[in-house]
Amino acid sequence: MNHRDKMQSKHHNKILTTLAIAVLMTAMLSVGALWNGVQDACAATTYTGYVAGTQKQATAYELLQKVNTARNNASVANLKWDSTLELAAMTRAKEIAIYFDHIRPTGALWYTVCSKVNAENLYVGYLATSAAANSGWMDSDGHRANRLNSAYRSYGAAAFQSRDGFVYWVELFGRTTSADTTSVGTNSYKSQTPVKMSDGYLGLKSTMTTLDRKTVADTNLRVGQDFYLTIRNWNKKFTYSNTMFSAGTFGIGSTAVASVDAKTGKVHCNRAGVTKVTGKVSSLSGLALSRTIVVRPQAVSGLVLTPQSKGVTMKWNSIAGVQGYEVFRCTTATGTFTKVATVAAGTTKYTNVGLATGSTYYYKVRGYVMKSTSTTRYPGYCCKPLAAKVL
Repeated sequence: MNHRDKMQSKHHNKILTTLAIAVLMTAMLSVGALWNGVQDACAATTYTGYVAGTQKQATAYELLQKVNTARNNASVANLKWDSTLELAAMTRAKEIAIYFDHIRPTGALWYTVCSKVNAENLYVGYLATSAAANSGWMDSDGHRANRLNSAYRSYGAAAFQSRDGFVYWVELFGRTTSADTTSVGTNSYKSQTPVKMSDGYLGLKSTMTTLDRKTVADTNLRVGQDFYLTIRNWNKKFTYSNTMFSAGTFGIGSTAVASVDAKTGKVHCNRAGVTKVTGKVSSLSGLALSRTIVVRPQAVSGLVLTPQSKGVTMKWNSIAGVQGYEVFRCTTATGTFTKVATVAAGTTKYTNVGLATGSTYYYKVRGYVMKSTSTTRYPGYCCKPLAAKVL
């Protein structure tokens, strides 16, 4: 277990809930609180969000032998795998990828996942194996007590690996004899896995980095390009990790600048400009994320230079959506170009005067757009500089 691993355990066999958290190089923490059932109700409207990840059930089944080895060493009867507890553990593994706690992402308490559950152990670590989870739990008093409790007879476990590489482990214990010992027994990636949740337990943030994009970077947003929006949740109780939602509701401020598919998050850049894109986990969600995108203009085309006495006149094709053009000049094709003029958006020509007769000058032109809050420009240069010899 490294400094990014975390564990939790829970049991209420004596009307007592126990919370144990272990973080290597910090401390072992145990908290006890009486359970009276009052906290069971969900306070907020719930909805279904969809996350992407791998359900690692073949790997999770390995824990049965490990926990029974520990029970044999303690002279405690073996646990039997229970398919009902396994399905409940699979639900909880996805839930703790959203909110790593014994409180579920809907606000309900942990044991509401299944009527057969009497105890719960949780663990998370980056690429964590069943051996890592097993060792972590056995090294913690609260978790080990659940595993060696002679009152428990049935057992189910699950592991869910989110897209960021963290693996969330759950093991559930029951007092009743197992009705079905058949395990799911497969590891499978699913692009859309449903999880019930409510806004209060999400770690979505209205920042530029939360509404993530795939395919292109900021500097490459150009007219005619496509990219996809994605939404991530930063786990409030395990902030090292984030989970990607595989479905959401997306919108855009200016359809003239770009269009967006509300379901898939696919954005097409229509013209140069600045606009906001938005995303929600669900149409019912009160959490709306937004970020500003700047679509750079297409490269200037059609640049033509006409030399004249002590000057050069130039013209180029208009670009939709730009706020102006910048003209650059150099005495060599590969040297450092200096800006010599800024031209208004409605003008596509410029005359550079006061030049030396007989000298050759190289020019290139770019269009630009600006953020409303800054003077940062996002230009697209013409394809290559052109030369003209002054008369």
